[in-house]
Amino acid sequence: MAKGLSRPNLQGLGGSAVLYAADRSHMEVLQMLLEARADANKGETHRKNLPPLLHASGSGKAEVVQMLLQAGADRSKVNRRGQSALWCAAAGGHVNTLQLLLEARSELHQADVDGTTPLEAAVSGGHAQVVSALLRAGARFESSLLVAPCHRGFVEVVAELLAARCDTECRNENGHSPMTAACHSGQPEVVQVLLAAGASRDGFDRWGNTPLSTACRAAYTAGHVEVVRYLLEANVDPDLLDRSGVSPYKKIANVWRKTEDHFRIQRLLRDAGAITSKRQRNFLARTDESLQESLNRV
Repeated sequence: MAKGLSRPNLQGLGGSAVLYAADRSHMEVLQMLLEARADANKGETHRKNLPPLLHASGSGKAEVVQMLLQAGADRSKVNRRGQSALWCAAAGGHVNTLQLLLEARSELHQADVDGTTPLEAAVSGGHAQVVSALLRAGARFESSLLVAPCHRGFVEVVAELLAARCDTECRNENGHSPMTAACHSGQPEVVQVLLAAGASRDGFDRWGNTPLSTACRAAYTAGHVEVVRYLLEANVDPDLLDRSGVSPYKKIANVWRKTEDHFRIQRLLRDAGAITSKRQRNFLARTDESLQESLNRV
């Protein structure tokens, strides 16, 4: 505090003046309060006593976080969800803030009340830079962590996990592998990355489906067409049966209401040498003509 000025009465503000200054990034005010020995950990009662460090970390206010850490803010404090400052920074994708907290030796593996770790929160949000920083810091993980970003198409996150030697053949609690998850949701870029990493092209999921049959059955977006194309270019057998004895071509042929993407995939399978009946080939030929006419009208 400036010479001659009395120490401010923070009690009348509920001890939350630091939080107010941090929330608004008033750096000079924050510095004055901290120099006056204001409590760096005191939050607001109507905001669930959220500590200033957690609020600043979740908002990505790196300068504020640095000042609070220098003032001795408690890195281990959590909110009612059990989320620490590091957890909040990871979930928000705030890599600069995260680096400050890591340098301050914040706990890497402190999970919230649901058991979600900072790394898992970053993966779920698709924050590749944060994932990379946490992995470099030594964050532990289970291989099944790879499945979710494959399903959601977070290519950069997938690449980071693969670089950390995550198992491409892992299964999550629902029995999905990274490859079948990517095929099911139509993520061609992820499929390419997994193929390059040596992921199995013909393994079965919990229900006996192969990656190719999964993509064929779920073909409701253009992404699934590209997934099938990449799998076939990787020399996947177009007639590989699932555990029910059904071929990819038959699986997609049995779809009641087909989209244009279904027909495109049928043609890809046919051109790759999939076994089809004469009746199916004639039907596809007629479909090719009508589809081309509709595309010409667009």
